[in-house]
Amino acid sequence: MDLIEKIYAAVPTIGSILDKSPNKNLNSVVTFITALIDVALKTAGMLAVFILLFAAFDYATAYGDDSKAETAKKTIFWTIAGLVVIGLAYGIVIMFNNWLLNGSQPTL
Repeated sequence: MDLIEKIYAAVPTIGSILDKSPNKNLNSVVTFITALIDVALKTAGMLAVFILLFAAFDYATAYGDDSKAETAKKTIFWTIAGLVVIGLAYGIVIMFNNWLLNGSQPTL
């Protein structure tokens, strides 16, 4: 399913959320910003996976070159750290989205 189909599939959901709220302008802004952040985080996650695969390939093909192996290890470490940050950011966005749009209390 490509991006345009996902957007069209989400339109009824967004419309039903906006119709229930007395403050339609706030909800449309929050929904739009949430959608942008969602796309950015998913893109960053996919990019991080590709960087991780590239670094693993570099590590596997270091052939005794300690500097290349060390660089690959650092890249792997920081890519995994980035994936953790992306995951936490995604959770925070979902939590605040539910809180702002649905009025539910944020839970951990």
